[in-house]
Amino acid sequence: ARAPASLLLVPDLPASAPLPPLRSYLAGVWRLLCSRFFFSLIAYGLASTTLGSVASPAGIGVMRHWCEVQNLPRQMFGLAGRGIFAVGLALTRAYLINANWRTSIAATTLATIVIDVPFTACAVFDIIRSQYFLLGEEFLVEIPAAVQFLMTTFVVVEAADEENVGLVYGLLTSASNLGGSLSPLLSNQLFGRFEPSLSDSANFIEDAPSFRALVFSSFVLGYVFSLLSLCALPLLPAQKADAQARKRAWSSSTAVGWLSAGCFGAAFCYGLTLSVLTLFPRTACLELVGGSGCVHD
Repeated sequence: ARAPASLLLVPDLPASAPLPPLRSYLAGVWRLLCSRFFFSLIAYGLASTTLGSVASPAGIGVMRHWCEVQNLPRQMFGLAGRGIFAVGLALTRAYLINANWRTSIAATTLATIVIDVPFTACAVFDIIRSQYFLLGEEFLVEIPAAVQFLMTTFVVVEAADEENVGLVYGLLTSASNLGGSLSPLLSNQLFGRFEPSLSDSANFIEDAPSFRALVFSSFVLGYVFSLLSLCALPLLPAQKADAQARKRAWSSSTAVGWLSAGCFGAAFCYGLTLSVLTLFPRTACLELVGGSGCVHD
């Protein structure tokens, strides 16, 4: 539905200026990569997203087998959640426009954990196993998510100049997306070592007390990684004035440029290699990608 809506409803405005030559565009990319300030934002995007998105695979089993979440209610709650997300954006713009970015991100991360714990505990330990109760948690975390989204968007605005907004947004978004692609691989490697398996439906159907404790401990480990992601906050400016001061005072160097490019390249190659390995039965069993180990004839 998005593609037809984009084609039919979004007008194509004439370009206000000719596109820059490719060589000039690539030179602009390199200048950004060489900036210490920009490197700190790339490092933050990679580190915070990679660590903050580590999640237990047991969440799928909890929803499917223990709370028996159906697709229609989940979609309805998701749609309502988008409305709550919009409310969160409006509240952030109204009341938190001048708030400290680091403090806001730390507070919303802690709030998300505090919201999630009682819902998870009630579902895991069979206190309340209702699909509507569990889906209520996804509904509530939309406001903290909206605050975090806008805070990171403010950083992009302050990092960009008038002539390179799209370029800055693209590079910083790419860093976050790379982190998002690495976190499932890290999760597979980490939680794949849990025994009995957190991905085996039979363990959820058996519902042994020891397995409940194991499932909850895997969620706790996910919370620990969310807290660890806050260690990257010093890489982020505190507010607009701090961002502009760093932008002016922090130097640029070729070494930083190669380091930035190396971070992008290493993250991309690592994520791509492990993703490809999971596609084939002979390599999907490797412990490196979260398997239990391969035994070939």
